[in-house]
Amino acid sequence: MTKLLQKAFDEAAKLPEKNQDALGSLLLEEIEVERRREDQSPGMPWPEIRERYPHQWLLLEATEACSSGGQRILERLAVLETCPDGLSAMRRYGEIHGQDPRRELYVLHTDRETVEVEEAHWGGIRAGS
Repeated sequence: MTKLLQKAFDEAAKLPEKNQDALGSLLLEEIEVERRREDQSPGMPWPEIRERYPHQWLLLEATEACSSGGQRILERLAVLETCPDGLSAMRRYGEIHGQDPRRELYVLHTDRETVEVEEAHWGGIRAGS
């Protein structure tokens, strides 16, 4: 913690409890705004996402990925949404994928230590043009 932040906390501790709660709420809101702003960046590696969003279902988009040995290596991911459960995350996935199927989207829970995605190659009949 920086000295300035510690000084601010020390001063806040002298305020009445009601004012401390109000200040705490403002600070937490600002922290969330900052996290969202950072999430709009080109993405983060999985360990950083796990640290920032512990025990949560996330809808993610790969911003940096490559293929190797039948695996999709997700180097950087952008957090699009936090979701209350896997089902709602999959619903949002379906909605966004329906709007733009070219986006590389994933639904993952941050309790997973690693992200291992096996590539699936779809065969079938394609319409001729």
